[in-house]
Amino acid sequence: MAVGFRKGHDPGEQGQNNEMGVTVLIMEPILRFLQLLCENHNRDLQNFLRCQNNKTNYNLVCETLQFLDIMCGSTTGGLGLLGLYINEYNVALITQTLETLTEYCQGPCHENQSCIVTHESNGIDIITALILNDISPLCKYRMDLVLQLKDNASKLLLALMESRHDSENAERILISLRPQELVDVIKKAYLQEEECENAEVSPREVGHNIYILALQLSRHNKSLQQLLKPVKRIQEEEEEGISSMLSLNNKQLSQMLKSTAPVQEEEEDPLAYYEKHTSQIEARPLGFPAACGP
Repeated sequence: MAVGFRKGHDPGEQGQNNEMGVTVLIMEPILRFLQLLCENHNRDLQNFLRCQNNKTNYNLVCETLQFLDIMCGSTTGGLGLLGLYINEYNVALITQTLETLTEYCQGPCHENQSCIVTHESNGIDIITALILNDISPLCKYRMDLVLQLKDNASKLLLALMESRHDSENAERILISLRPQELVDVIKKAYLQEEECENAEVSPREVGHNIYILALQLSRHNKSLQQLLKPVKRIQEEEEEGISSMLSLNNKQLSQMLKSTAPVQEEEEDPLAYYEKHTSQIEARPLGFPAACGP
């Protein structure tokens, strides 16, 4: 099996990289191999990587999470300073680690989901921090790599909640997330589309994946649920509330009240856009992007 380096991590750059040795670089194809073992929701191998039922077991799910922990610098107390640890030389390795962890869980594999969420490392805190933080200075000259990182982090958190009938994993994720910050990231990604028109990674699509994550989390958090409402719907609810309070059944009077409201120029509402382009399946509450137009 030929497993090569992904874009953004060229073996020819090794000479320039004084932070990562060969023992760390070799982890990228190894993690890719582990990801491929679990491809197509291979439940047997997903479980085997966690527990081999031998006298000595090696929990590679936890080991992979701890590797992410080390690569992002949280073991040094630098969780809020991800930009100091993530650079153009190791970002591909961190992205691969996220993809591998996601494949461990998809299907879903509830045991691997729980293994990651309940682990004593800062794993969940790191994954949420990757979504919420700017990751500067990398974002100033390789925004495409940062967007890829955020996209994969959001997919991993979704995989950790996939087909769960309890709220434990969602509640653990919410401990690390401030709802307003998450919504701000979604809006920021939407507005970045104009700045990155010819980019390989679409900020708006990344924002959509983070919006879907927020949508799933909002089922367990009323504050986030409220924050995800488009501006127009909030205004409509406020108007309906006033009418209901005053018992205004007279359409003409209601219209008069609406006409007294200050007229504001309509601006693009990212939340309205994402709501419009997101479909929901009731039986399995997982949002997914509908066919998006420009």
